[in-house]
Amino acid sequence: MTYTAESVEQLAEHFAQLPGIGRKTAHRLALYVLKMNREEVVSLAKALVNAKDKVRYCSVCSNITECGRRAQ
Repeated sequence: MTYTAESVEQLAEHFAQLPGIGRKTAHRLALYVLKMNREEVVSLAKALVNAKDKVRYCSVCSNITECGRRAQ
């Protein structure tokens, strides 16, 4: 299914890159994001960046951990 909005297609393409997410589910997620209010979308985006910046694998036990340093 193709939508005319390029932004929706780009968002769906990014969701489709996640493990276990096919094209139909990716489009459903993209459409769901469009229905969210702006504050919820900003909060989701911040949570993604925050996790990427703060979470890393522990060099001792190989578990994931949150650290004040930027993840490598």
